[in-house]
Amino acid sequence: MNPILFKNCEFWQCDEVLTKRENISYENCKFKSEWILKAFTQSIEGDSLIYKNCEFKENVSLIPENAYVYTERAYFNNCNFKKKLEIERVIFSKCFIENNNDIRTEIGQFSIARCNFEEKFFLNNCNIKNFVIKDSKFVSKFEFKNNTVMQDFEINNTNYSKLADMYETNFLSKFKIKKSIFNDFVAFEKCKFGENDKENAALFQYVTFYSFANFRNTKFFSGLDIETINPKESPNFLGTSVNPINSNRETFRIIKNSFIKTENNIEANKYFAEEMNKYRKEIRETGIWHEKIILFYNGFFSNFGQSYIRPLIALLVFTAIYYSLQIGQKENWLYEIYPAANVFISCFSYHLNGFARSLIPFNRFLYEGMEFLSLFFYIFNSSFIWLIIVAIKRRTKR
Repeated sequence: MNPILFKNCEFWQCDEVLTKRENISYENCKFKSEWILKAFTQSIEGDSLIYKNCEFKENVSLIPENAYVYTERAYFNNCNFKKKLEIERVIFSKCFIENNNDIRTEIGQFSIARCNFEEKFFLNNCNIKNFVIKDSKFVSKFEFKNNTVMQDFEINNTNYSKLADMYETNFLSKFKIKKSIFNDFVAFEKCKFGENDKENAALFQYVTFYSFANFRNTKFFSGLDIETINPKESPNFLGTSVNPINSNRETFRIIKNSFIKTENNIEANKYFAEEMNKYRKEIRETGIWHEKIILFYNGFFSNFGQSYIRPLIALLVFTAIYYSLQIGQKENWLYEIYPAANVFISCFSYHLNGFARSLIPFNRFLYEGMEFLSLFFYIFNSSFIWLIIVAIKRRTKR
């Protein structure tokens, strides 16, 4: 049977005669009604593509009546789908979409369910509203590069046997990968997550990485949740930016440990501070009071070793206050504030100063007549100096 080519045509309704014949192809056509595809079980000679540079105004579906159908055909090349492209229960021996990387295409909702892809899967340079894959398997390479997903991106119960590359893709809203397995290298390099959604962190839930996962130079605008991942190797988070707003402590611990294993202590210390800030929030209601005080003190005055400016400012302020108190005591200004209380204050300060003088070896550093206040400022100023040293060491340690 001779092949038939429809070129620059418009179709207002779906005709089974057109969709079931294997030798019909379409180029630069517009389909203005719902279009139901047939899974062709064999390839044909020559160009096996069915739809080239076409536009579908309504839903497009490839859902066979039987349990599973095996197909050797490639279906689409540089086509635009204004609404939904739905594929279910199909085993593909080749990629059913073959787009040119220099042409940007549009897809409304892209849904793949219970499908197997035996050859490479390429979907690059697309604007996609929603992208969902469930209960599927990719035997060969999965490439999803330079795309923009406007709303939901979800992968659920799906396995990847080879490389999965999502380089420089922008996931503007919700991002979820759940109960999936990556057997080979997976790349999210230079991706952006949650730029338009500040309420939901990018979620990797019960995801197993049997090989290396690369998140280099990636931005998580709405946070990241990798608390339940199972990595065989430490992921690469070099140059990554993670908003702590929706992130949890375990996520920062995993990132911190990934830098510790590569001896990148500067980055590890940065995420240690984020981990401790999350821990401080966790124990606000249930923690022990003295632990709360220590965490608040360290977090407020040095951001857990990330800032040497904060303790330096605190040291200068406390030193100025202490010097002012010394002048006030020497000039007798302190006793002129409320003379009626001087007798009580003198009695009370006598015992406090005596207690401070009894603390060896601190007694030799105390200012006479203000021993207890001297001890107070000595302890705090010493701690500020220690925080400064720790912060400088963490920024310069090899």
